[in-house]
Amino acid sequence: MTKEKLRKVCPFCGHDELYYELGGYGGWKYHCKNCDYVGVFVLDANEEMIKEIKEEYEKKKSTKSIK
Repeated sequence: MTKEKLRKVCPFCGHDELYYELGGYGGWKYHCKNCDYVGVFVLDANEEMIKEIKEEYEKKKSTKSIK
């Protein structure tokens, strides 16, 4: 059985361009370069999950720009 490769990604847009905003005793706080999400929650996702998150994000983003 092969082990699936997981990446840490933003829970909102699915991008993996994250950097640490804060860290230390209180834990890590991440910042997404793509959508400016800041928070402690990130996802360990495989390629299929990442694709679905990105598609959902783009769909929500395009409907918000119409209104």
